[in-house]
Amino acid sequence: MRQKRICCRAEAGGVAAASEYYFGKSVKDIIADMKTRALTRQDPAVVKDCGGGRTKIVAPNIQFPFYRGYDDYLNTLTMAGAKLTIQTDTPLGEQSKKFTGSFSRGKYQDLADTGPILAITSGSDTFQILKSQFTTEYLYRCDGGTVVLDGVTLPQNRPDQAGHDASAVYTNSLFRNLCIGINEGYFTADGANDSRKFSADKPFGNGQGNVYAQIIHETSNSYGFPYADANLKTLLVAAIDSPIVLTILRDDEAADYQS
Repeated sequence: MRQKRICCRAEAGGVAAASEYYFGKSVKDIIADMKTRALTRQDPAVVKDCGGGRTKIVAPNIQFPFYRGYDDYLNTLTMAGAKLTIQTDTPLGEQSKKFTGSFSRGKYQDLADTGPILAITSGSDTFQILKSQFTTEYLYRCDGGTVVLDGVTLPQNRPDQAGHDASAVYTNSLFRNLCIGINEGYFTADGANDSRKFSADKPFGNGQGNVYAQIIHETSNSYGFPYADANLKTLLVAAIDSPIVLTILRDDEAADYQS
């Protein structure tokens, strides 16, 4: 985190997708926020003194046990049987689909691990995630578990053959939007919980979500969790011959960032 501004790009199809990261606070201040707001406890596995005034923080997708769990948040949604409307991405040559449904109703802790924590449908298509596959660990990682489409168990993230595999496009985007809804705190017990409204909704507005991602969002335009680039931060598009600029400032310096 010593890099104040980093510009990097990945070339594809003659266009370079470039992303720049600006921090509005010093690294020391960001780390202080992490210690007081995001961590459930301090441990060398998460907060490490690297010497020379340098401190390293490991994100929750790597060390989730040390960050706030999602059980209480999920309980507010299951107790209400909160409704869901999730729009998929559009596969090549196919149509996007709107899935509707809800979280399973009941106390979160009492729901069976082998049963669905949510179920949504679009026409004859059904999509479920088991409670055991929608825990804090999988939500922070945004990967590693399974989903169920039309009764078939599938990985949470699948190769979609550049959009040609419609089934993979549907399941990947459904899971992504559900992770965004939890990590950015958009879902509420009585809300519309409509993924089409995420871009207009205020992230972390109800005190829920990924606190690590919230701190990164508040103090930079960097990524706070694997899917944060879907709607919180926008990648800059640059010509393929644009230079890559790397600016390195001291940890106690902060500049250039605009909300």
